[in-house]
Amino acid sequence: MKIGMRTPSLKRSLKARTTSKWKRQIKKAVIPGYGQKGIGWIKKPKKAMYNKVYRKTTFGLSDIVKSSKEKSSAKVKKKAIRQSKDYTAKDYKQAGIVMIILGLLLMFVIPVLGIFFLILGIISFGVATLFSKKYSRSK
Repeated sequence: MKIGMRTPSLKRSLKARTTSKWKRQIKKAVIPGYGQKGIGWIKKPKKAMYNKVYRKTTFGLSDIVKSSKEKSSAKVKKKAIRQSKDYTAKDYKQAGIVMIILGLLLMFVIPVLGIFFLILGIISFGVATLFSKKYSRSK
């Protein structure tokens, strides 16, 4: 087990930064438990324990930079206020239009997925239209 500073690997850090957000979202949708915290302890407990000890006994350049930034920044931080988002008819219409366009584009590549997004977009757009009419009448 290594103790001390981790040697930086530019190749690995570049690969980690350039891994596509969509690629991770697809894996999260397809593979159950992908990207969830604590799943490593269930699937590979030996590796998870090794990684935990390794992270505790070593430090990297990012740890040094983070600690210096924390010291220089203000000690008091404001707590984030949780707000529930009230979606408007405009939001549903925009989402519907995006899904319709995505569905039309996917029709050429993956027809089943394209039809699904097309139908979902039409439903979302329809709900937004009904919601906006109902909302305008109640005012």
